[in-house]
Amino acid sequence: MRRRHFLYTTKAWAKAMSENPNVIAAIQADPSSPYYADGTPEGISEAVLNLLDPATDQFDNKWHNFSPEMNDDQYYNFLVWHRGLSIPRARNLNREEVQRGKKVFNEIGCATCHRAKWETKEDNYWAPAITKGKPLPRYQNQTIYPYTDMLQHRLYMKNGIHGSWCRTTPLWGRGLSRANTGAEDRIHDCRARNVVEAIMWHGYSRKSDAYETTEKFFNLSKEDRDAVVEFINSI
Repeated sequence: MRRRHFLYTTKAWAKAMSENPNVIAAIQADPSSPYYADGTPEGISEAVLNLLDPATDQFDNKWHNFSPEMNDDQYYNFLVWHRGLSIPRARNLNREEVQRGKKVFNEIGCATCHRAKWETKEDNYWAPAITKGKPLPRYQNQTIYPYTDMLQHRLYMKNGIHGSWCRTTPLWGRGLSRANTGAEDRIHDCRARNVVEAIMWHGYSRKSDAYETTEKFFNLSKEDRDAVVEFINSI
């Protein structure tokens, strides 16, 4: 089910890019682009649509044949490394303001979708044939705190690219964004410049699944809003 949804949303994104005049113009101005095709808007649009389609063989097609960036052994080592990545530990949890923010976060309904705690199961991962049966590390039966329900919800935000559907972004580690990148951009497309803007975008439409929670946040005292932000930045 998730793979079908991934393919659907990726195809929709590819179609949107292939019909975007700014994208077409930028590629047309750069003949070295792999999406340049015959240089006509129609040819570029066809190349973009197909090369961004996950069903297209990237190494054998009529638009542009890419070269592999790593061999099989390198890809296996990458998978081992990637599966072993961890999130940073939470910070400042014992601060009074952070605990106050956690309480309000739960009371107004944020945790309905940004669910705190999960127990992992057997970790029966899927491995591509390129690994040739070599085992990957498993991390089963662990308690994690990602703050997500791992689902998608309708938020009806302006200029949404997935038919208003948004995945519940895990909040763990996001509080280090400024330290790591110099910015606090939030939401899946980075339209929000900070935590408060990200929360308010959840209530852009009254049809949003998160509208009532957003309204409750808006009506909090400044102290409680600041506490919620401190809590989110600590996890």
